Amino acid sequence: MKRRGLRGIPLFLAISASVISACVCVLLMAGEYHSARFNLDACDREYEGWQACRQVKPAYYEENKEAVSSCLTSLEAARDNFWLKLPTAQLAGLFIVGCLGSAAGGYGATWMLVWLIGVGFHKLFTWWSRRAGPRPKTPLDSQSHFHPDVSAEYR
Repeated sequence: MKRRGLRGIPLFLAISASVISACVCVLLMAGEYHSARFNLDACDREYEGWQACRQVKPAYYEENKEAVSSCLTSLEAARDNFWLKLPTAQLAGLFIVGCLGSAAGGYGATWMLVWLIGVGFHKLFTWWSRRAGPRPKTPLDSQSHFHPDVSAEYR
């Protein structure tokens, strides 16, 4: 079996980053959708409350026309929300595209980071070796690599 060594680590990190970024993207999009849905439900309940008030206490309803107008404005704004206007199929497609795009972005960003770190270490070691100067010769460099008993003709 082929040994992978350190090559498996960046791959694992890239896959992990792609999964995490896809999950974060889906969670953010779902949060926006649920926030818009909650806002619409709250505005609907407030409007229903004002409609019930108009039937039960018409005088109180007439005194608070500004509040009713504000309620209607916020209800219209809640109904015009981008997330709530999308049909279910388009919303699911948007979630899938966002998930795949963020996964690809996380994967690519991790490999880009690994590449930049590799180039950085290469530049650092190149700079360091130039700064240190040439390597001094050691006594082992000048010795023959052959055993002394080997005749000169085989050297």
